[in-house]
Formats: sequence, C-alpha cells, structure tokens
Amino acid sequence: MGAFASSPIDAVRVERRTSQGSCKWRAAVAEMQGWRITHEDAHFLETGQEGSRAFFGVLDGHGGKKAAGHVPVLNISPTKFDQCPEG
Repeated sequence: MGAFASSPIDAVRVERRTSQGSCKWRAAVAEMQGWRITHEDAHFLETGQEGSRAFFGVLDGHGGKKAAGHVPVLNISPTKFDQCPEG
C-alpha cells in the first residue's frame, strides 16, 4: 500500500455507461485518489456490442496495484454471460 501525501488529491474522475439494447440499465463509477501517493484501485465497465450485456467490477488495491489491475487484463467479455431476463 502506498504512503500518505501531505494533502489529499480530491479530483474526482467519473465514468458512465448506458445500455443501448432492450435491457435498460445505467452504471457509473467515481474514483478519487485521496491521501495516498499512488492510486492502487481499479474498475471496469465492459459492455457487449448490442448493449444488452455488461460486466462491472470495482477492485480494491489493498493487495497493491498489480492485484487490482489483474482482472481487467483477463479480457473478460460480456458476451460470455446471459442476457438480462425479460420483464
């Protein structure tokens, strides 16, 4: 885990996604570095081509940047998951 800074880095980065398919959903993630010198967390919002499938993850960097960064490089595709249920 990283060391602490003398003041927090309070800039907030926001990423948003909205479905384009028949399954309606919206998702967002916001991240802020805070008091740490390095930002070790990671996230991903992956959507399928038609927008009806998605795979989301928020990865805590308590194990260090490598631990949090490992899952996104696995190239997980939302097409491997079932579509949202009807209704």
